Amino acid sequence: MVCSGSLAAKMKAYADEHQVVARMEELHLHIRRKRELASMRVHFFLQLQTRLDLSVHLKEAQDAIEKIRHRNVREETEGKKHTEN
Repeated sequence: MVCSGSLAAKMKAYADEHQVVARMEELHLHIRRKRELASMRVHFFLQLQTRLDLSVHLKEAQDAIEKIRHRNVREETEGKKHTEN
């Protein structure tokens, strides 16, 4: 309750000084939205943070791309063999 009373006093002082009407519910919603946006931003950046080193992820991606290339080349050469026969 002490925090709520202190917050209410600060809100009243701010509202009086700036000649605005401040509502506790609107303040709570505003703070909640800001926290949600901040948490979304944090999660966006944290998705790149893992326990593995970035070089490991890059190597895995390169290996996956190489497998796809080899498979595509193999399918193309097999397709050409079938059309020649």
